[in-house]
Amino acid sequence: MNPPIDDNFRIKIALDTQILAYWIDRTYPNLSLFIEELSKSPFVDIVCSRFAIYEFVGIRKVEHYLRCLVYKTTKNGAIPNFSSALKYKNEFDNPEIRYLEVSSEIKEKIEEELKQIDNLLDVDYHTLTFPNRLWEPHQDLVLSTRMSKEDSLLLMSSIFNDEFKEEDYLVLLTNDGQFYRSIQDESGEIFQKHNLTKPKVYSLKEMNIEGTTINLVSDKKEEEIIKDFTTKFILERIKEKNQKLYIGKVKPCPKTYKGKLLCFGLEADTLGNNLYLSVLSKNLEYLYNIKVKGGLTNFRYGKGNEIEDYPYSPIENKNDKGEDISRNISVEIKENGDYLSEEDYSKISQTGDLVFIHPDTFN
Repeated sequence: MNPPIDDNFRIKIALDTQILAYWIDRTYPNLSLFIEELSKSPFVDIVCSRFAIYEFVGIRKVEHYLRCLVYKTTKNGAIPNFSSALKYKNEFDNPEIRYLEVSSEIKEKIEEELKQIDNLLDVDYHTLTFPNRLWEPHQDLVLSTRMSKEDSLLLMSSIFNDEFKEEDYLVLLTNDGQFYRSIQDESGEIFQKHNLTKPKVYSLKEMNIEGTTINLVSDKKEEEIIKDFTTKFILERIKEKNQKLYIGKVKPCPKTYKGKLLCFGLEADTLGNNLYLSVLSKNLEYLYNIKVKGGLTNFRYGKGNEIEDYPYSPIENKNDKGEDISRNISVEIKENGDYLSEEDYSKISQTGDLVFIHPDTFN
């Protein structure tokens, strides 16, 4: 069993209300697959605020009420009066079918949908605070009476008061074009004013990674493309979140040192000493932490030249192949005086895996 993933290497991805409804209805196959792939990754926490859930409850209340109306009238061989349906949909008092006649049925359906969101996706909507003492009566008022979600929230928020939990890195997915553009146009000044971190917002229609753009709300199902895209998306977000800790990618070591060295191409500007390191699989299969007593020391560059002064700043030195060998770094890996087992060594020697300084280095 793999150890728990350090928080630094876990990404919180928030879903807005529309996306929750899309997932419940399986409206878009690519989006459903993307969300399900995210939910299976140990490197991702899918979150949504209580406000997103409260909006979801209100939206589904209207939708299920209209469905009941259409079902009842068509079942009796009549044509639904859509003018009347639209007129009374927010009052929940259509003369053809009163809300209180179907409230129990609708309440049961929505509660089941909330279970799907909570259980199947393991969504954690408790991370963005909306206290249970406020939430539970709000949900019951919305589902059991004609009160709108806005009026219920106003009532409850007049009684209770709490603050939101601040996230230092948050990815937000949305299909709301207006909302997306508004966030993109905001320079971050307002967030900085209130000491908040601006979320990384992505539009479902324009998900771009490494020059590849994916439309998650298209009708065309692209299973393998979506799975590959999801892995790259998560990797890029982890790298972005830990940009100050990311130092490079694993490279092949000389065969004579197999099982003894970690070799990587340095992409950071400098390299310190006495470091704990983490190697993240490019396929997100594992995160291997190297936390030897005192940290890793005696780093070498090029063809085994010992680094004498730290922090090390590589001076460009290209070989015949045009490769800057000053950025070829190696370090001996021993834990408790022994080299790693073959299984463990395989987790630090896969070409292309990402290398980070583990944050405990600085504790």
